[in-house]
Amino acid sequence: MIHSVTKYMGGHGNATGGVVSGKKELVGRIEHAQNWFGGLFRPMDAFLVTQGMKTLPLRMHQHCRSAQMVAEFLQSHPAVAKVRYGGLPAWNRHAESGSLKGFGGMLGVEWKTDAVHQGLGRHVRLILNATSLGDPVTRIVARNEENPRGIPPRFTRVSIGLEEPEDLIADFKQAIEKCSQV
Repeated sequence: MIHSVTKYMGGHGNATGGVVSGKKELVGRIEHAQNWFGGLFRPMDAFLVTQGMKTLPLRMHQHCRSAQMVAEFLQSHPAVAKVRYGGLPAWNRHAESGSLKGFGGMLGVEWKTDAVHQGLGRHVRLILNATSLGDPVTRIVARNEENPRGIPPRFTRVSIGLEEPEDLIADFKQAIEKCSQV
């Protein structure tokens, strides 16, 4: 398994790194390639990720809580065709089983109109219209349709940050309203 510690583990968008785990043979091949190509953790990045790990449970609780509330709001909004989020029973039949403490901060939104899909990023105030994920700040990115990769038309990727969910919902509301007026 390959995991980016740049995202939630580091948690602040200020470190770059990754972790590889798995069968000894596979990890050994990766380690051998790493010795040839580099890829060692820089000391400052290791320090920043170590600091981030200390607050990971608290941050993940907030990411999950906020993402759940935003996903539920968006699912009920008339401008939305579908919300893809693991905490929604419409998307994940195990969402209400209680087997997980949360479903992370990533969600996807399929919009009913091009106007909202294309204009949302220009009208959000609190949310950043920028690529990244696992950051303290909520970010959105409008994606182009890519059938081979499963990206439908009018799809926006949302990475929920650490803001209060009510503030994020208010920002989505006002931005969607402005897009609908255009």
